[in-house]
Amino acid sequence: MDFARGRRYKETVLWRRLLWIGLLVHLGLVLVRLPRGAIQKRIEQVERYHELGPARFHLDTIHHQGADAVEFLLDSVPEDGVVLYRGVPHGAFEFAASILYPRLCVRTDGVAVGDREFASRPIARGSLDGREGVFILVSYGDRVELELR
Repeated sequence: MDFARGRRYKETVLWRRLLWIGLLVHLGLVLVRLPRGAIQKRIEQVERYHELGPARFHLDTIHHQGADAVEFLLDSVPEDGVVLYRGVPHGAFEFAASILYPRLCVRTDGVAVGDREFASRPIARGSLDGREGVFILVSYGDRVELELR
């Protein structure tokens, strides 16, 4: 009996050592294959994001436009305000809505023309190009623009 127990112990120790050796070899291969170029590229993207800001980083690209409109709303609308929008609710608008947070984005068809508040929050209004009115963020999928109502 003691012989069998000693043999099992030796086999267990051997398998544990082989497992640890295999794990260390695997980790070594992972470290050798780390994509240093991809890591450097990601670091550059983060630096560019901080340099440009969220609106320019996401909405001043070949795929999406509208950084000027979003930056104008960020400067003009209080954080508890409501920004009305119309158009498609995807593409550039997805970035715009998240950048405008905590401002609430509400479709224009959900608000009557003369209303000044929505859910006890002020609807964004002001002047644009010398005209006064309610700001409307218009989404065309690949871009967002600002209009007055």
